[in-house]
Amino acid sequence: MNKKNIVWGLIFIMAAILVVCGAFGILGNPVNLIITVLLIPIIISNVVHLAYPGIFFPLAIIAILYDDYLGIQALTPWPVLFIALFLSIGLSFLFPKYKHFYKHSGEKSFHEIINEADDSVINLSAKFGGSVKYVNTNQLQEVNIDCAFSGMKVYFDHADMAGEKASVNVRLSFSGLELYVPKNWNVVDNLGCTLGGVERRGTASETTDKTLVLNGSVSFSGVTIIYV
Repeated sequence: MNKKNIVWGLIFIMAAILVVCGAFGILGNPVNLIITVLLIPIIISNVVHLAYPGIFFPLAIIAILYDDYLGIQALTPWPVLFIALFLSIGLSFLFPKYKHFYKHSGEKSFHEIINEADDSVINLSAKFGGSVKYVNTNQLQEVNIDCAFSGMKVYFDHADMAGEKASVNVRLSFSGLELYVPKNWNVVDNLGCTLGGVERRGTASETTDKTLVLNGSVSFSGVTIIYV
C-alpha cells in the first residue's frame, strides 16, 4: 500500500472523529478543526522541501481561523496573508535551494549557448523572470529546478539518459514549469502539490525505454508535461 495513501487515509479518519467530537461540543468549531488537520500535513511536507509559500500560507489560514483565540484580530485576514507572501519572497531570496547552473557571459552567440554541452547533473534556478533551457547531454542523471514567481521551459528532446532512469527534482512557488520530453520517455509524477497541479499534453509512445521521475514540491504553481 502506498505510504502517502496511508497518511492521508489516517488524516481523513481523524477529521471524521473531530466532526463527531465537535457535534457533541467536546471540542471547538469542527470545521476549523478539520481544516487545521488537513493543513498540518501540507505544512510538514513543504518544510521538508523548504517550499516557503506552502509553509506560510497554510499557517496564515490557521491564524485566520483562530484569530479570536490568539487575540490577533488586528492581523487578519489581509495583513497575515501579506506577511505570508513577503516572508515567502524574502526567504526564497535568502535561502535558495539550488544555485544557477548557467550564465550568459562573454561573446557567445545564442546558437552556441543553446547547444552548449551539459553535465549529467544540471541545476536551474529562476526568480521573478522567465527562463529557457535546452538540455544537451547523453548522460543525463538529475535535473534540479528551483523557481519562484517565474516561468521556465526545459527541453529534453535532444537529451538522453545515462541509464534507464533520470530524475527531475522540483521546487516551484507561484511559478509555471513546462517540460518538453521525448515520446519514448515514461514520466512518473511523484510531486507534492499545494494549490497546484500537473497537466500532460500529448501522449507517450506505447513502448517506452526510459523513465523520467518528477520529485519535489509545487506550491501555487503548475507543471505541464509536453510530449514531443
